[in-house]
Amino acid sequence: MSEDRTIQTVIQLRDKFYDETRKHVIFNKDKQKFECGEAIQQQIAFETLMQKTFWIVPNTNKVYFDYTVFKLYAIPENYESIVDRVLTFCTQCANHFHYFEVHVNIESFTVSAAQRYKDIIIMFCRECLVRDTRFTERLSGLYIYNTPNMIEHISAILMPLIQPDVRPKIQLYNKKESPEMMKDNLNIIKEKRI
Repeated sequence: MSEDRTIQTVIQLRDKFYDETRKHVIFNKDKQKFECGEAIQQQIAFETLMQKTFWIVPNTNKVYFDYTVFKLYAIPENYESIVDRVLTFCTQCANHFHYFEVHVNIESFTVSAAQRYKDIIIMFCRECLVRDTRFTERLSGLYIYNTPNMIEHISAILMPLIQPDVRPKIQLYNKKESPEMMKDNLNIIKEKRI
């Protein structure tokens, strides 16, 4: 399956940004990533980027989230819009099917990414409580694909943010088993994006 043209364009814009600004390895890395996301949004509509990041799998109770796209444009200034969209999809599934599943591709997710995006995770969890979504009751499974080798360290950062009722519903799939599980669970075949 060939990659979507929009995603190809986003990757080209990212690569051009780093060619022009010299990618930081340690210092100011988060700041530079956010600047890159802002530059991408100046070229591609935010709505288009969100459509490529998460969606409801047609005719199912499954919400899909693709970190490999999210990381290319997510910046603190758009976190609220992103959280609102994901909550809307989860609500639609929960209202239509009563229960829903969330499937997340975290390929290329790192410990530094967990720190970088911790604020949006906190925002999402807070909004679930504030809006009284009852998602913890209606979520039947949280499936996480392409977990990195450092998942224990990442879990140590993120698990305290997740409601205790949700934790037993989490299923982790490593990089080896993820392609088959994504195909079986979602009928989705994902290519590596970096």
